[in-house]
Amino acid sequence: MPRNVALWSEQDWTHDRIERYFQRQNLRMSAGVWLQDGFSRLLGAIAVWQGRGKYLQLNHCEFQELDLPAPLQTQLQQLFANCAPTGAQCQGVARDLVEHQACMIRQLQRRAGKFLDRIVTVSIDGPPRFIEDFDGKAGVLPYFDAIRLAELTGANIVDAILDRDLAAGGTGRCLHALPCWLMFSEREKRDARGKLLVIARRPLELLWLPASDGADEVVPEISSRMVAAESELPASVAKFLAEVGGRQACDEIITIGMSEPERLIAALSASELAAADLPAREETKFPTADHLAAVTTAMWGMLFVDQMPGNLAELTGAASQRVLGRVVPGRPFAWRTLVQNMSDGTAPTMRLRDVV
Repeated sequence: MPRNVALWSEQDWTHDRIERYFQRQNLRMSAGVWLQDGFSRLLGAIAVWQGRGKYLQLNHCEFQELDLPAPLQTQLQQLFANCAPTGAQCQGVARDLVEHQACMIRQLQRRAGKFLDRIVTVSIDGPPRFIEDFDGKAGVLPYFDAIRLAELTGANIVDAILDRDLAAGGTGRCLHALPCWLMFSEREKRDARGKLLVIARRPLELLWLPASDGADEVVPEISSRMVAAESELPASVAKFLAEVGGRQACDEIITIGMSEPERLIAALSASELAAADLPAREETKFPTADHLAAVTTAMWGMLFVDQMPGNLAELTGAASQRVLGRVVPGRPFAWRTLVQNMSDGTAPTMRLRDVV
């Protein structure tokens, strides 16, 4: 009798298989690769998640950076500056960029170590290059090669995150609102107040994240506001808080990527429109807005697997909520892992008007 058959007959592997199965269901991993706005580097994130769909929670994340060569940076800048880029130009950028994206994904896979099989998806995203067709309909110019990337890395690649929202009549903007609510809002206490998220990008963004109702049957109304200059931030924060329910409705202010967050806190304390005791803190988990974008990109893959709509129609202008992204299958083992995750999960309930 072959040795492996003898070992199988002598040991009961059922308990080990069940334990591994439940471990995979409780903690899952995904990765995200984000192209920074300045086209100077790729920022990768590998994240550990607990829960599913609207109960998804971030347990841990780690980051990896990769500088892009100067010629590729120039190609990307020319692509975004060109009013009418050609298909050959897009293909050339995608062909050169995919090699660096594959290098980044391999580095993230090495960080996973022996838990490599728990990486369900790898999502890729970056600054959108919006275009309009002859009818004036908005679209996104593709400059990623997801098929080639899946072949190089063996991972299940999720891309085209904006496209489904645009197809539903949305603008494709502020799609990060729902992921931010899932990561930062209070999800357990029914009487908890909301949080104000200040993201330091150009322009600055204020994101109001209401408290959960404890059941999360319906995503609460999230609001967004852009601020042109940092000097306008204290007055804009005070006005924004007044619009969403006043100081009493806010639990704290969370800042991401601000060079001097204490200056905002001091300015808010001195403002007549905002209460002096409003707590504010810098989110150390995400040093910059790009780090937040990388984790948000990783989250899109998990929302896709969990069949969770990722856009908020009231913010994007879409006709309804849609599951965002598309998947390119990786190698057979990775693809079986993704299909198993999708089959084991239950699609979240939706309002009737969103279903139709």
